[in-house]
Amino acid sequence: MLRPGGTIRVIAASLGLAGFALAIIAGLWASNSAERILSCALVSLAGCTAMGFGIGFVGERVIEEELKKREREERTKEMKSLPEGEGAAPIGSVRGPSGALAA
Repeated sequence: MLRPGGTIRVIAASLGLAGFALAIIAGLWASNSAERILSCALVSLAGCTAMGFGIGFVGERVIEEELKKREREERTKEMKSLPEGEGAAPIGSVRGPSGALAA
């Protein structure tokens, strides 16, 4: 698994290289000069990389939020499945050695 932010960089690099390659192929097909092909390819590389960072950032945040939501739902299901009295103690209360709530 990639470390945090790794997915963003992979998506950005992939889109940037794809844009660069596509610009070179299009320039060769149009019989442009080498200078024109490379300048357009570099602009395409920068633009597609920037777009990739944006897409990757949004995608990673959406996935993180979905994982947090599923985790909360799972915890809620676990709490509901516990028999009465075995859930978490109310805030500010302390359980004694016997497990009974102490005042």
